[in-house]
Amino acid sequence: MQILAIDLGTETIPALALGVERPEGDVMKAPPRRRDERLVDKAVLFRGYIFLGILSTVGVLSAYFYVLNKGGWHWGDTLLMSNPLVQQATTATFLGIVIMQIAQCVRVPFIKKFHF
Repeated sequence: MQILAIDLGTETIPALALGVERPEGDVMKAPPRRRDERLVDKAVLFRGYIFLGILSTVGVLSAYFYVLNKGGWHWGDTLLMSNPLVQQATTATFLGIVIMQIAQCVRVPFIKKFHF
C-alpha cells in the first residue's frame, strides 16, 4: 500500500507541473543531437545514482532513525511491526521519500554550475 502511495505522491505533483509549464520558445530551432550522442550519459547517471541517490538515502534514513531515537529506541533493541514507534518511523520514511522525489524536480540555480 505504501509503494502505491509513494508512486501517487511522487508522480502527481511533477505531472501537474509539466502540464502548466510554459513551452520553450526556441526548442524547435535547436539542432537535433548527434547520432552517436547518448541520451543517458555518465553525467546523467552520476547525478541520478550517485549524487541524488546518496542525498535521498541519507535524508530518508536520517528521518527514520530520528523518529526511532526520539521515541526511546536504542541500537540493538527489537521492535515489532505492530509497535506505534515503528509505524511512526515508517511514516517518516514514506514522507521523506516523497519529499526527496519532489525536491529533485525543483530547479535550483546554484546546482547548474556543477554541470549535472
